[in-house]
Amino acid sequence: MLGVLSASFALAPLMLALPVGRAVDRVGERSILVVGASVMILSCLILLAGRHDIAWLVAGLILAGVGHLLCVTGEQTAVAAMTTGSSDSRFGAYTFATSLGQAVGPLLMTLGSGSAPSIAPVLTCALAFSSLTFVTSFALGRRQREVSTRPGGSASSLLRERKFRRAVLLSAIVMAAVDITLVFLPALGREVGISAAFIGWVLGARAVASMAVRTVTGRLVSALGRRAVLTAGILSAAIAFVSVAIWPTPSVLLIGAIAAGAGLGVCQPITMSLVADIAPKNQRGTAMSLRLLGNRLSVVLVPGVMGAVTASAGASSVLSATAVLLFIGFAASVRQ
Repeated sequence: MLGVLSASFALAPLMLALPVGRAVDRVGERSILVVGASVMILSCLILLAGRHDIAWLVAGLILAGVGHLLCVTGEQTAVAAMTTGSSDSRFGAYTFATSLGQAVGPLLMTLGSGSAPSIAPVLTCALAFSSLTFVTSFALGRRQREVSTRPGGSASSLLRERKFRRAVLLSAIVMAAVDITLVFLPALGREVGISAAFIGWVLGARAVASMAVRTVTGRLVSALGRRAVLTAGILSAAIAFVSVAIWPTPSVLLIGAIAAGAGLGVCQPITMSLVADIAPKNQRGTAMSLRLLGNRLSVVLVPGVMGAVTASAGASSVLSATAVLLFIGFAASVRQ
């Protein structure tokens, strides 16, 4: 069921990713962000009203996925269009903000007791943050120039680029690993008798590690190069997943989450900047939507398959399989 709920968040955007990317290229970021924040607000209200019913949860998560797609496509296109600093530094700052949200969210699980966190405070905070996104979208609109011309080229022309395809693949693997961490570490903790409060701190530490590494992503890339930083990040995450699967003790969970957070954290901004730099300026919205499409596809397929494995083999087997996926990504990153 965890796999089904995780997939619900990513399912609808699979059909909408490319149209949303083309819409950003046509009308600019502000309009897309306003609509996306509005959908996020609606999804939070539905989840609050039906948090004890599986059908309402699925419906609310589908809407949340659509709203998230609209928001992040607009945001990432806006970041790609900026001219200050390197693209690695800009996306490092952007993903730092993402990690900040991911650090705050899991800590709300500490409001519960035992293995059952309180859900209403989490959803109420999500509603407040969605409302804040709605308001700040208008401020972005005053800074970003609206795009009125129809973009040239097509998604297929982007996909013909080998480096672009590889960057999208790496991004999908990293995103699947992040999603599995958020979904299956709590499941593993419950299996071995670790409290939800401690797992909340573990997930918060993972996000803080991602935040820390993203503050220096630009400098790391300048000093070592993209390929070296990317391969090191994926390899460290793969080793962390193997360690957690073999030794699911509280200390290993904490250390492994920090190592995975740092490794995956540095990979996300680099794959974003790779996609942005390869794509023509008038196709950046489409390029970002293709990247998100790959991410969504991985989040739909991988957790669902892993959830089926969990039913018979436990959460540790899911983390082991994810490590294998990361080793495949490591091999691809060596050739990037």
